[in-house]
Amino acid sequence: MAVNIDPSNMQFDEGGFQYKGTYYPFADVVHLGLKRVQKTYYIGGAKESNKLGTEEASSLGIELNSGEVQQFLGKTNSPKEREAIDNAYSILSQATFESRVAFYIEGANKRGYFVYSGFKFYPSRQVISLEEREFTLSNTNFLRGYGYIELRSKNEGFLQKMKRETLGSKTVINTLWDSDVIFPLLAHFFGLRWN
Repeated sequence: MAVNIDPSNMQFDEGGFQYKGTYYPFADVVHLGLKRVQKTYYIGGAKESNKLGTEEASSLGIELNSGEVQQFLGKTNSPKEREAIDNAYSILSQATFESRVAFYIEGANKRGYFVYSGFKFYPSRQVISLEEREFTLSNTNFLRGYGYIELRSKNEGFLQKMKRETLGSKTVINTLWDSDVIFPLLAHFFGLRWN
């Protein structure tokens, strides 16, 4: 469900938040996402002199343990909406951080790996896998961009490079959900850190 967020409609207390008459305990929040987008519009080519304007948007995603996903969108240069989304994200991030970290650690303790963005992360082996492919610090460059980590082979050949560059054939981990959690876990278990 996507709605425009109104800061007066989302109210927090020590145990959860209320939105449009429904109360959501913090304990029910299993995943949290924040996305920011900036679009610039041009006429007749992408030159500064042809610039029509810029539009910014933010969205906050909240996945509950019921499987329900609440998506709050802020649009079109409204600093009030973006500030409300940033504030809500900050409160939710702090209030649910430990339980969301525990979700991944419990998965690793039970199965030997935790799942994030479709990848399996094996802390004890320091291996990240996707289907039959395994990525390690010794065979992979981990390149961070906004909302993703690209996994690129250290031994990439010419044909692989051409395929990646021309066909957009990249292996990426989407980091828009639980980004406040996954980067500390990657630093702790895999020694992966970015500036």
